[in-house]
Amino acid sequence: MATIQLSVPATPAFVGLIRSAAGHAAAHADLTVEQIDDLRLAVDEAYALLVNVVADDRDIHVTFDVQPGQIRIDFHSADAAQPIPRDGFAWTVLQALVPQIDLVHTDNALTLSLEMMTVASA
Repeated sequence: MATIQLSVPATPAFVGLIRSAAGHAAAHADLTVEQIDDLRLAVDEAYALLVNVVADDRDIHVTFDVQPGQIRIDFHSADAAQPIPRDGFAWTVLQALVPQIDLVHTDNALTLSLEMMTVASA
């Protein structure tokens, strides 16, 4: 349906922009209101995790892949000097809110992906 790409500096000041874009994109994917709220919170946590491992003068690239009934959000930076910790509160929140999380860290490149689909009603 649509792919939206944003590049923002790796600073906390841009979390609102990413969160708003995620909510808007999720609505176009026909997610439920609860799923949209969960995704917004998950995006907050994911972005915060990246900001902590990417240098302030670098960018975080965010891609929203919106399809009917599903959305995938990829956060990517080629300048992540350290891996994202998977034992903290933010990672626990991500796991509770998003059914599919992928994390790839090679050399200095880091990609964190969140995927959510509508729940089929019975």
